[in-house]
Amino acid sequence: MVSHRHQMDSRGGGQGSYAQLDTNDTIVSRLAQQDNIPWYSKPNLRLLYLLMFPTCLGVEMTSGQVLVL
Repeated sequence: MVSHRHQMDSRGGGQGSYAQLDTNDTIVSRLAQQDNIPWYSKPNLRLLYLLMFPTCLGVEMTSGQVLVL
């Protein structure tokens, strides 16, 4: 939600900014629905998930509370 406020502030705010965000969401949703190719057939997404999964898992494993015995 913070990013939406930041985008609105950078554009000057007002109702027009909300309409622009809704329009962008509609365009992205329509493009996603029209895409029939699965993610694993796309080399860029395979690489993204290959790098992102272990990175996120590593962050989760090393953050949080420390167990003291």
